[in-house]
Amino acid sequence: MLRRMAQGHWIRPLGGRTGVYFNVAAYPDAEDNHYREAVRSAVPSAIEIGIGPLRDAGWITQCPRTLEVASLHSRGAPRMERARAVHRPRSWYALMQAHLEPDSEGLPRLSAPAALADRWVYQDGWAPEEGDLYWEDEDEILVQELMGDLRKVRKQKPHKERKAS
Repeated sequence: MLRRMAQGHWIRPLGGRTGVYFNVAAYPDAEDNHYREAVRSAVPSAIEIGIGPLRDAGWITQCPRTLEVASLHSRGAPRMERARAVHRPRSWYALMQAHLEPDSEGLPRLSAPAALADRWVYQDGWAPEEGDLYWEDEDEILVQELMGDLRKVRKQKPHKERKAS
């Protein structure tokens, strides 16, 4: 039934097997207006990372093409057309809780210093060079401190849960 509705352009899927659809028949702008909420529905642990927070803070002028989010799922994160989910461990989430900014569109995001430190440590996408940034000296110090903490988190081996016997 959903396939027929999508073929008839009544609904549009967020992507792959997300189970999230936009009702474009009733709300033609639903995808544009509620995309971030839909990503959060498909990936409940989603936190915006990447260059989006940097641009919104005024640190860079490049416009992101895709929404990048962190996900607890190491495998099986859903494929989405305009978003990309990358794995981050639980220890990363614990460290980054202090560096989250609320988002009015339903998706929390990293602060600019945390997003830059994450990008420079994990190197899973384009990152600006130091000379391309419009930032203050205290921001640079915070980024360096966060990078040290993130390197420690990245070196940790994941804990395996014991099975109850």
